[in-house]
Order: sequence, then C-alpha cells, then structure tokens
Amino acid sequence: MLQVTKDAVHGSEAGKAISFYVLDALISIDHEKYFLNQLQSRGILRSCLSDVTNYLSKVCTATALSLLSYFFHFST
Repeated sequence: MLQVTKDAVHGSEAGKAISFYVLDALISIDHEKYFLNQLQSRGILRSCLSDVTNYLSKVCTATALSLLSYFFHFST
C-alpha cells in the first residue's frame, strides 16, 4: 500500500496512472473505508489531490493560452 501511494505521488507518468488505478480499485471494494482512512490519515490523499489540481491548472492554463493565441492570430 505504501509503495503504491508513493508511486502515485512521485512515480513516472505511467507509474502514477497504474498506481491511481490500483488505489481506485482498492477504494471501490473498501466498504469499511479502511484504505481511504489510511490514505487520509497519512496525508497521501491530500497530496494526491493537490498534485491533480496543480496538473489540471497547468493544462487549463496552457489550453487557454493556446486558444487565445489562436484567436488573436486569426483576428489580425
């Protein structure tokens, strides 16, 4: 469990994808919320969500800049 969460936060892109898939599978069968509580109590859940938020922010910013550049290019 600890290695999976480390890979989800600090692994390569492929490692992160696989780790999030494994974590999703564990949480989906975890009716007692044991794994979710472990992720939360160790601060791993917050770290993962923060990483996802930062990534999405960068992607959205890059997309917005590309769209602005596209529109300004054709408006001149």
